Amino acid sequence: NIYQVVNEYKYKLIRLQDLNEYKIIYLNKRYSLLKDYIMQNCTRIISSKFKIGKFRKKDIILLQQFDSDNHGNKYPVMLLKIKNVKIVFKPRKALIDQKVMELFININITLKKYKSKYKLPTYIILNCGNYSFWEYIDGDTLYEKGKNNLRDEKLNKNIINNLEFLNTIAHKIGLTDLHSQN
Repeated sequence: NIYQVVNEYKYKLIRLQDLNEYKIIYLNKRYSLLKDYIMQNCTRIISSKFKIGKFRKKDIILLQQFDSDNHGNKYPVMLLKIKNVKIVFKPRKALIDQKVMELFININITLKKYKSKYKLPTYIILNCGNYSFWEYIDGDTLYEKGKNNLRDEKLNKNIINNLEFLNTIAHKIGLTDLHSQN
C-alpha cells in the first residue's frame, strides 16, 4: 500500500530530523564550553600571536568541523574565525610541531643567507592547555594545487624542489605525518 510506505518514510524522516537536531544542540553546547575555555585561558596568547587584539566570546565563530582524528578528545579539529582571522583548533598539544616550526624557520634563515632556491613551510602554532591553535593557510591542498598548475612548468619545478627538500628534512628528523592537509 502506497500510503503505508509514505507514512513509514515520513516517520523515518522525522526521526532522522530529530536526531540531527539533537546532534546540533549537543555540538553547539559542547562548542560553547570550548569558547568559554578559550576566553578563560587562551585569549591573551591568541590575541598576541595572531595579532587579533581583544576579542569576546561572540567573536569566536565555528566555520568548519574537519573529519579527522580527534586524538581521543571530545572536540574535533575545527576551523575557527576570530575577528576575521581564521585559526585551526586541534584538540591536542603541539609541542613537537612547534619545535619543528622553529627548526624550519632557522633552516630558512640559513638558506636565505646562502641565496638558496629552497624554502620550508612555516606557520604559527601555539599551545593553550591541552589544545593547540594553528595559523590557517588559505588556498588549495597540495593535490588541488598540483591539478590546477599542471601547465605551469616553472611553478611545478619549484613545488617539486621544495617538496623534495621538505621530504629530505622530514626523513632526517623522523617526521611521519606528512600528507596534503599538513
